[in-house]
Amino acid sequence: MAQGKWYSSRSDLRGQIMFSIFLLLMGSLLILWRWESSKVKKAVLADPRYSNAVLTHIYTATTRAGGHKTYFTYSFQTPEGRKSSTNGYSTSGRKIRLHPSCYPELVGRTFPVIYSDKYPEKPRLLLLRKDFLRYGLPFPDSLRWTEPLIYGYTSPAPL
Repeated sequence: MAQGKWYSSRSDLRGQIMFSIFLLLMGSLLILWRWESSKVKKAVLADPRYSNAVLTHIYTATTRAGGHKTYFTYSFQTPEGRKSSTNGYSTSGRKIRLHPSCYPELVGRTFPVIYSDKYPEKPRLLLLRKDFLRYGLPFPDSLRWTEPLIYGYTSPAPL
């Protein structure tokens, strides 16, 4: 009886090794991304800075996975000067149902932004309830008018 190999050929072994390396690389990148994100959030929570951001542009794009994201581009002032950034929110199977016809109602309006002096290039637009909750802030009554637009409902905002 012939001894069998645990792989069928040298190319199969090479493929398995390459796939394992790919998985390791992707896992490492995911861990680094989460670590960087938590590092920025901790810096913001430790010493938050606030500013007012003006929405300059809103657009929706299809993601590689076939979903959709709505992007909010804005600019704001820091002690170091004017900054510009973009936050994206998934609109595939999520709560956001912002229709393009509503974009003009939001563009040019002012919204709060939170950032850290340590990472001023990584601000967070405070637009949705979940944005405020993420930083332990109450959702202001002054932004309730945005909820029917962003969440796509016509009844009064949920509490």
